[in-house]
Amino acid sequence: MSNNLVGNINKDSLDMQSQLSDEEAQDQQQNLLPICKNDPSNLDEYLIFRRDSVSNQNQFINPKKFLKSQYYSGNDGEYIDSGYGDDTLSSIQSIQKFGFLDPMTGAATQIVYNMLSIQEATDAILECGCGTEYILPYLVQMKKKQCKLFLTDISKVKLSVIKHKLKLLEVNPLSTKLYDYNFVPNMEEDWQEQDKLHTNCIKNDGQELCDNIQEQVKSSGLYFNKGLNVFAERADATKLFYANSVFDIYFGGMLINEVKDPFQAIKEAYRVLKKGGRVGFTIWDSESNNSDFDEIMSKAIQKVTGARTEFKYIDQDEILSVKEYKLMMERAGFKNILIWSQFIPYNFFTKEDYENHLDKDKINEQNIQIKNEALILFEEKLRRENSPFGMNILCIVAQKLD
Repeated sequence: MSNNLVGNINKDSLDMQSQLSDEEAQDQQQNLLPICKNDPSNLDEYLIFRRDSVSNQNQFINPKKFLKSQYYSGNDGEYIDSGYGDDTLSSIQSIQKFGFLDPMTGAATQIVYNMLSIQEATDAILECGCGTEYILPYLVQMKKKQCKLFLTDISKVKLSVIKHKLKLLEVNPLSTKLYDYNFVPNMEEDWQEQDKLHTNCIKNDGQELCDNIQEQVKSSGLYFNKGLNVFAERADATKLFYANSVFDIYFGGMLINEVKDPFQAIKEAYRVLKKGGRVGFTIWDSESNNSDFDEIMSKAIQKVTGARTEFKYIDQDEILSVKEYKLMMERAGFKNILIWSQFIPYNFFTKEDYENHLDKDKINEQNIQIKNEALILFEEKLRRENSPFGMNILCIVAQKLD
């Protein structure tokens, strides 16, 4: 583990990790090495970093040692709701409800990750609001093997999908199921099974860590795939429990639109990044996002119902401007800020393609009429303009230099 990752930890606290009997050390070596035995490994690589929110100090947690400690309850699959949810999410309807958008938002995610130079990260990468992580195979392949990847989201369902994807990716990296947005696992079964790796409190400088650290890790439902060196856990982007200055890269995909306090999320990104670290966000573009889709649906609804309505796929009033995002990034402390609008086309060549992606959850006679009218308008526009339908996504990258 590099010194940068240690942050404010007293060296003595790390020395405590090595004060094990030969039997304990051998046990740790057998249980914490990656599945690929040819990969060089160090036990320190599997220390997880947390921040004690009371003392504001960085702490490290050794998973294997915790399993033998007095703090371990034995029910390491237990999930404790720590209050995430309504207090954090904004009123904008989550794009995670629209699974068909995953390939499009995934394309924007990959573009931003390329800007962040993911392959150069040495210690750790954090993604908040990962959803089901459409480009998971790309991330795992591009990052260094020794670099930890932390995938976090507020949704237990999304994290359960991530967990299954990680298991599948390890045994069959070419599986098309990795890109199946309709796949929803048995969440309750997932979060109750006995995972071998569950982290919690250790001792630091002879003092037991405060109970809130113990509760934080327990409530996050941490899952760790040691073969891929990827962690998945529940986290609030506006109140991260990670230590200060430990991540090389932070990414928030379509995240800032979905939290009530976007500036707080940006400040948290700055806090957990190392000096020289890079941040990236993708955001709904307020200027021209989904205008074609909105126009077609508004006309279709009016023709069928006779009612004048302005259909809004996303409420533009709740999306900030480029100037406002730039100001928040600057106030958080970021430098070298780059902001641009990225057009992502839908893969719609025909009206049948369009129909397959329309919402079919609430089919009734009127909705069918609206859908059919929308399909006619879509085909007319496609033939008239010969340009793809799509969305505009605002991309932001910046650096922490201080």
